[in-house]
Amino acid sequence: VSTDRVTKENLLDDDGSALIIHESPDNYGNIPERYAEDGPDEDSLKTGDAGGRQACGVFEAA
Repeated sequence: VSTDRVTKENLLDDDGSALIIHESPDNYGNIPERYAEDGPDEDSLKTGDAGGRQACGVFEAA
């Protein structure tokens, strides 16, 4: 995967950065119609319905 949305400075700033890989795609905050009556559930608000965490890692300067 590649992106131009972050820089080395963003990843290594004072508060640090980490990467979390989830088991499913994120819905990017789009609330599916199945939530129309009651609004988004807790999973959609936390992870965008991306499911459980599969892997994670911390960025450090080499």
